[in-house]
Amino acid sequence: MNTIIMDGVEATRGIRSGNSRALGPQFPIIAMNAYAMTGDRERFLEASMNDYIAKPVQVEELKKALDRVAPLIVKWKTS
Repeated sequence: MNTIIMDGVEATRGIRSGNSRALGPQFPIIAMNAYAMTGDRERFLEASMNDYIAKPVQVEELKKALDRVAPLIVKWKTS
């Protein structure tokens, strides 16, 4: 059995391309990265992710990120 492995950027590109059978291209995506480095946020946002938080996840930061994408979730669910 072959397993295709991809990182979050590749997965996001697949979703945004419209070729995903599970999610629409406008589905909100929040990147989470355990090895946060300078430029990660920009790289993930350039890859069409909607937001970014570093691990370990701080509850307040997660809440803020969810608040920022909440309007996109409502829009996605009603489209």
